[in-house]
Amino acid sequence: MTDKSRKSSHSTDIMKENLEGLYAQYNHRRYVHPDPLEFLYNYPDILDREIVGLIASSLAYGRVAQILKSVSIILD
Repeated sequence: MTDKSRKSSHSTDIMKENLEGLYAQYNHRRYVHPDPLEFLYNYPDILDREIVGLIASSLAYGRVAQILKSVSIILD
């Protein structure tokens, strides 16, 4: 392994470690609102979550309040 590839690998490891730390710190339901992805937490089945995610992302344009209202109407 060359010095350049060692440095690149080390940098990648550091970045991965930092990103994993941020993920662990912020991957919690309390940080999701007002993102439309908050609706995913209403569905324990992963397949249902995929469908809800598709619906939410399809309607994710404009004002946040309107997006949440639109997704809520469709899912109710």
